[in-house]
Amino acid sequence: MAKRAYIGIDGRARRIKKLYVGAEGRARRVRRVYVGVGGTARPCWSGGELAYYGAVTPLSAQRKDLAGVTVGGYALFGGGDSDHASGSGTSGVVDAYNASLTRTVPAALSEARTELAAASVGSYALFGGGEGKDTVTQTVDAYNTSLTRLSVTDLSEKKYRHGAASVGSYALFAGRPSSGVVNAYDASLTRTITTALIKGTQYLGAASMGGYALFGGGSSADMNAYDASLTRTNPEPLRKAALHVGAAAAEGRALFGGGEGSVLVDAYDRSLVKTAAANLSDGKTRPAPAGVEPYVVFAGGYVEYGAVSLTDVYDDTLTKTVAEPIDAYQHASATVGSYALFGGGAGSPAAMGGAAIITAAVSAFRVT
Repeated sequence: MAKRAYIGIDGRARRIKKLYVGAEGRARRVRRVYVGVGGTARPCWSGGELAYYGAVTPLSAQRKDLAGVTVGGYALFGGGDSDHASGSGTSGVVDAYNASLTRTVPAALSEARTELAAASVGSYALFGGGEGKDTVTQTVDAYNTSLTRLSVTDLSEKKYRHGAASVGSYALFAGRPSSGVVNAYDASLTRTITTALIKGTQYLGAASMGGYALFGGGSSADMNAYDASLTRTNPEPLRKAALHVGAAAAEGRALFGGGEGSVLVDAYDRSLVKTAAANLSDGKTRPAPAGVEPYVVFAGGYVEYGAVSLTDVYDDTLTKTVAEPIDAYQHASATVGSYALFGGGAGSPAAMGGAAIITAAVSAFRVT
């Protein structure tokens, strides 16, 4: 099958990587093109396929319970813990990957911490909250597109095991402690406090989708959706409340799945209508899904002692395929260019009775 097509521009052949067609007032991506040969449809072009790219330069330090976020042309991985005794090996290291997957190490977080959250707004990536060596923190660090770190107003309360997502000109931090307080930072890094979650929750999932920032799952099945004016609505809840649920969005759909061994995946469209997607291949605890257009990738997650979780990939029609497995949980994800990166975390124990191995490995999936 011909997999490539070209058009002439300024006397040169340029490869066509993406095609779109207008349908119902929206641009819809074309995945495959066919031509008729002898009365039979023959494939002549395909584009936008997701494939496992492989291991890339590892993080500069091994750690789990870190946070990932994208700003400008970089995927950032910040914070974490290098020891299974919580807080005993907290890290402030930040690793940055550009679209060529070259790694640099900008200034560390102002405070080492684990179980933090991250989101981007305007030209800034924000890392907020987390648990330090001795206490939970409300510190927020901002990195601009030059990877310079700036000081930002603290969260209004100490938070960890919480979530962060972006909508319009705001980055929101929500969940844990039980008050459900939501802090919003605008593109000037000014903080406001907006409507609280319907219920305070921990280990919830958070996703940025279309005109909404969505927070759901964790210790509650409720779904909270914030629009660009920070108005909160509550769409139909998840089918199951599960701690450590994973969430990511692509192509105008936000997917919430896994958590506490669950295989359920719920998808919300731009109108906040919920659809039950195909189940995950295995129950994943602490997955770190990533959205890389037009796919949502659930890679990693704890399945059972010594087992490696399969990677489930959902396209824009919610069709599920299975890709290369990633041996990690308590890891983080971030996207840059056409890559989805999964970094750090704990891997499966090598033998019964052995301790899980904390890793610095970074694996990449790529849309070609």
